[in-house]
Amino acid sequence: MKKLLLYSDSQHVGGHEIQAFNALKLLKDKYHLIVVVNSDNRYFIDLLETLNVDLVKVNYASSRLQFIRSFFSWKMIYENYRLIKSFKPNLILNVQGNIELGSVMLLSAKLSGVKVITYIPICHFLSEVTNRPVIGRVKDLLNCIYYRMVDGYITLNNFNVDLIRKRGVNCPISVVSNGINFTIGNSENMVQITEKLNINVNKINIALVGRVQFWHKGHDILISMVDKYRNQLKNYQFIIVGTGEDLDRFQLRISKLGLDEYFQLMGHIKDLSEVYTAIDGVIIPSRFESGAGTPLVLLESIIQKLPVIMSKLPEMESYLGGQHLFEVGDIDGIFKLLQSILSVKKQELDRRFDFVVNQHDMKKFHLDFLNAIEDFL
Repeated sequence: MKKLLLYSDSQHVGGHEIQAFNALKLLKDKYHLIVVVNSDNRYFIDLLETLNVDLVKVNYASSRLQFIRSFFSWKMIYENYRLIKSFKPNLILNVQGNIELGSVMLLSAKLSGVKVITYIPICHFLSEVTNRPVIGRVKDLLNCIYYRMVDGYITLNNFNVDLIRKRGVNCPISVVSNGINFTIGNSENMVQITEKLNINVNKINIALVGRVQFWHKGHDILISMVDKYRNQLKNYQFIIVGTGEDLDRFQLRISKLGLDEYFQLMGHIKDLSEVYTAIDGVIIPSRFESGAGTPLVLLESIIQKLPVIMSKLPEMESYLGGQHLFEVGDIDGIFKLLQSILSVKKQELDRRFDFVVNQHDMKKFHLDFLNAIEDFL
């Protein structure tokens, strides 16, 4: 049996890690799997321990300035090199949220001479999605080195393929759309669920689900909107689900602004279907996402037939329709759409559901991912 080594040094689980886990559930029957994971990513570890894999926990975690930090992480480069030489995998699958995260494994793989492929959802040029374009250009220049170290890519859509190719990458790229389980929350248990989650049913409960990261997911944009329109939002409760590098900043900011009563921070929730059952709608104020099929919370919300308002990003109109999108960072536009979020007709929610079911079937995801791995081998 051929060996596949998967590497992920993220400290927090997100949609991309969940998709990697979904792929492993099929791959474990085809390959001998070795999974190297950050020891602090407890939820991801709990998931992986349900599979028959060799699990290796490491203390190293990708963080800020990783585009520079990887070149000086000699200890971790060598530790990964020793793991590769010990397990002798036929292929390394590097799970990278973006090319910086997990880039230390690219250096280890090159040192060992084992082929490495990257499973990646975010391929944007940073100079185009940050408010510090000069630093973004420097990062983009250095990140091209990492992009060209990869022997092959698995990514989510052709939008990303174009972004990868613009780095001068000539290696094979496979497109595997996100898969989704089509399980709808049980509304019959709503009373028990709302009590369990301590959700105020007398409020309009709108959730922001995902990694708490200001520059990407736009949690700071939501705070600014609530701050400006606090007097008109007395009947709303904003449910923040997830952990991340900016969680402490989030808590500090809402406290300083006196907005604690408007927000309920839940941290990481294992069973998101319970959250979706208990809320009235979803907001996605991201500054950027990677085109069709992202973010995963968009697909999950549509499957739960929940109304969604979202930043106007590439390829999102086909999922939600233009009337439910606001310009990135437009807090007035967000407030306006919130007023009508509960008025979306059932026929429209059903149309979105059918669209996602057709585009993001989990069986197709499994088959496409397996074929991509086999093509690289």
